[in-house]
Amino acid sequence: MRFPIALLAALLALPPPAAAQDASAEPPPKISTGPAGGLLLDAGNFHIELMPKASDLRFIIYNHEDKPVETAPAVGNVTLLVDKQQTKIQLKPVAPNLMVGDAAAPAKGSKVLIMLRLPDKPPAMGRWEIE
Repeated sequence: MRFPIALLAALLALPPPAAAQDASAEPPPKISTGPAGGLLLDAGNFHIELMPKASDLRFIIYNHEDKPVETAPAVGNVTLLVDKQQTKIQLKPVAPNLMVGDAAAPAKGSKVLIMLRLPDKPPAMGRWEIE
């Protein structure tokens, strides 16, 4: 009878698996330099390039071969997170593969989250952490 109790005690003393310790932690998205020189990330069916300007946020939408994707029928919004403050911004298509939102360039430490919907495609989501 001592063997099962000792085995149970040994199992309880083991640390939980890594996945159980922090199942909610996602690896940060892989961000690279895009064709236009902005911050490019993979967002589902698309590559989305963030091009912050002084007076607006610009998002250039590409397919996985970095070819332009028509954004005229697209609907998108951005959530800007700065020091626990959220700002929601509607995006407007303004050029063949460009969506623009009215907001100043995000400050260092900000997070930019985008949700983009195009007809007949699953929604695309992306997240940048501004360094």
